[in-house]
Amino acid sequence: LYHARGRLTGDVGDYGRALEALDRAIAIEATYAPARTLHALVLQVTHDFAGALSEAQTLYKEDPRQAQALATIGDSQLELGDYMGAAKSYRELETLSRGPAITARLAHLAWLQGDAVQAEKLARQAHDEAGTAGTTGAGLGWYDYLAGMIAFQAGDLAEAARWYNAAAADWPDSYLVLASQGRLAAADG
Repeated sequence: LYHARGRLTGDVGDYGRALEALDRAIAIEATYAPARTLHALVLQVTHDFAGALSEAQTLYKEDPRQAQALATIGDSQLELGDYMGAAKSYRELETLSRGPAITARLAHLAWLQGDAVQAEKLARQAHDEAGTAGTTGAGLGWYDYLAGMIAFQAGDLAEAARWYNAAAADWPDSYLVLASQGRLAAADG
């Protein structure tokens, strides 16, 4: 719950509380994979990329069906600048699972590799996949935000505004959306 609330509010303290709770859970049952997997994910979210990568790799070696562990591996590789490793992990992840979260990761990777056209296409695809899957509210708002962020970075302010407005409607008062709308207003003078 702390992790989920941290994602919605951006409250870093919630991530610290999540790590404390997960540390207690792992101390009680060291082999409990869900706690260990979430622990690796929270490390990644709090920018301990090397720690997250190490934990997720251990989990994935123990059980190669662990899609979240593989996602954390790819995300950590991406943040550490290992784009080839992240691409390999994401391709492998696609064999385990498909959906908007994976497509969004591919959009981010495409952007970082300099392929703005592919990044925008994949961001729209991730949004459409989320909508088709019945995602609403903050969940769908995050995909609106992603598409807006990529459009903004590509310099398409009108497209960014369209996506950010959709994000604000789907995810009212989101700190990510409000900050992005502020950056957009500044860029637009």
